[in-house]
Amino acid sequence: MLATSLATALRPRVVRLTHLIRRHAAKLPLTLAQSSVLGILIDGKPHRIRELAEIEQVEAPTMTQIVARMEAQHWVERTMCKEDRRGVAVRITGVGRRLAEKVTASRNAMLEDLLSHLSNNEREAIQTALPALDRLLDQ
Repeated sequence: MLATSLATALRPRVVRLTHLIRRHAAKLPLTLAQSSVLGILIDGKPHRIRELAEIEQVEAPTMTQIVARMEAQHWVERTMCKEDRRGVAVRITGVGRRLAEKVTASRNAMLEDLLSHLSNNEREAIQTALPALDRLLDQ
């Protein structure tokens, strides 16, 4: 299949899947941006606001606002950077970790429910496509 026709076929499916995820996210107690930040911080390593902003492709002041709202909920904490005392490091808290785990489980359950309506062959086809999707997203 040519890249153009594949792109034409793939785009509406990606849009529909994104809409499903957003509708599901609306039922959760945090925004998609906050969920994404928790996903970055779940490894336990502190990240600077600037790093988080770059990863999320937003401006630093926007990330500062996101982190401030998350800090007010006790999902993250800010500390001074050890390397550069002018910088601020953000770390996930126990409350934030439990929320991230709950959100992940909820999203997985939603996708598992959708996948359960497919045949084994259809699920295997999706499984087979995952490495190609990973390469597509890593560009």
